[in-house]
Amino acid sequence: MNKKIIIISFVIFLSLTSIIFAQDTIAKVFLYPSYAKKTVGSTLTVNVNIANVTKLYGYDFKLYYDNRILKAKNITEGTFLKNQGSTFFRVKEMNNTYNSTHGRIWIYSILLGPVSPASGSGTVAVIDFNSIRAGSTTINLYDTKLVSSSLGKINGNTIGGYYEFTSITKRPSAV
Repeated sequence: MNKKIIIISFVIFLSLTSIIFAQDTIAKVFLYPSYAKKTVGSTLTVNVNIANVTKLYGYDFKLYYDNRILKAKNITEGTFLKNQGSTFFRVKEMNNTYNSTHGRIWIYSILLGPVSPASGSGTVAVIDFNSIRAGSTTINLYDTKLVSSSLGKINGNTIGGYYEFTSITKRPSAV
C-alpha cells in the first residue's frame, strides 16, 4: 500500500512539474516598454518582442491604438528573424484612421529559403509613434500567429502596453 502511494505521489509530482515548466516556456509576444509616460509631441518607440519561442519561421500580427493620442510614423524590422537569414518582411497596413477611434498596424514576416528557424528571444519589429494629444492609450496585439518551419502553429501569449501623454506646462516668466 505504501509503495502505491509513493508511486502515485511521484507521478503527480512529475506531472505538476512538467505543467509548471511548460507554462514558463510558452512563447510570448509583447511590447517593450509595456508602460511609458511622456509629453505630448514626443516620439514613443515600441519594440515588438518575442520570448521563449522555438523554431520560429514566420509571424503575423496586428496592433490597435487610440488614433486621437498616437499616430504611427515608422516601422522597421527587428533583428530576431533577420539574424537567421533573408526575410520577407512587410507592413501590410499602417492605417492611422482605421476607424473613428483606432489606428491599426498589420505586420508579417517569414524566413526565405532553407535556413534554420529562430529560437529564443528578441525583437521582431520596431514602431515609432508621434504623440499628438494628452491622454492615455493601450496598444494591443491581436490575431497574432507564430509559424514553425513545418508551417505548424506555435502557441503563445500576447501582452500589450499602456502609455500616457501629458501636456507641457509653461512656467510663468519671472518679472
